[in-house]
Amino acid sequence: MPQALFLTLLNRLGFKRLRAFTRARHSREGGNPVRFLQPNGCQLKNSGALRRKVGFWIPAFAGMTGLKIAHGARYAPAAMRGFQLLELAIVLSVLGVLTLMTTWAFSGADQKNTRARSAAEAEVAREAIRAFLLANKRLPCPDTDGNGYESCAATAENGFLPYLSLGLTDNVNNRMRYSVYRNAGINDITRLEERTGDAENTPDYRGYGDTLAALDLIKALPLSDAHIRVAGVNPDGSSVCATGTHPAFALIVSNEDKNADGNVLDGINTGMGACLASPLQPFAWNYDDFVLTESSAALMGWLTQHLNN
Repeated sequence: MPQALFLTLLNRLGFKRLRAFTRARHSREGGNPVRFLQPNGCQLKNSGALRRKVGFWIPAFAGMTGLKIAHGARYAPAAMRGFQLLELAIVLSVLGVLTLMTTWAFSGADQKNTRARSAAEAEVAREAIRAFLLANKRLPCPDTDGNGYESCAATAENGFLPYLSLGLTDNVNNRMRYSVYRNAGINDITRLEERTGDAENTPDYRGYGDTLAALDLIKALPLSDAHIRVAGVNPDGSSVCATGTHPAFALIVSNEDKNADGNVLDGINTGMGACLASPLQPFAWNYDDFVLTESSAALMGWLTQHLNN
């Protein structure tokens, strides 16, 4: 049985010259081992020289089964004797390139999926903020307590999305940040104030005209380091705070802590300061924040359109 198994293995590996082996009668004469004969009757003798031809394992199997292999016999074609070092190096290089290409492909697909999911989440929040503006004639304050409600007591411009004040049921596991322009000295879009000179108790007193006036004022203000601003973008895609614009509001959807600093926000968003990363900054190995901004001009256009409908 072991001999038959060995011959089957060799046959499957393509050693055609061993295919014709037949097992001889099991006997020992004069202490001689069991012999295996080729069809021409020639005896196959064991030889360590075969190690250099087809590898060390054939003599080893032969010893286990009693098979004796002819000296100097050549049992495998040249193409089946194994890899040379150069061939092996080429194969390993090709496998390495394929592995790298596969990793890049999966990484790119993962980034696209993350960006698409973040964009959808931010769009839901933007529509909720617009609806709040239409109902209250002002923008919501940020949630600085982390309880889901807007905090208007202070003049903070950055915080969490006040999702409960917006009528939402979730803040995407507290991953979304919300920033709004608040300039108490000139204009605070989160406060409902009279800005157009209408008398109290008149139809237009603290009406939508005052909301549009506040947005128009933000659009005309020069860039200031004291208030939230959206960074410009360098040619390499990175954000630069020296240039940019003041948005009416901005949303940041954080994903993973790509820069490994213990904060899920990456890049210049980490400290949640006045400067916010550009929406044009691409995802990278150390950055995966999705930034959505709403300019005062865009918000004015949206509000005007809905008031005229």
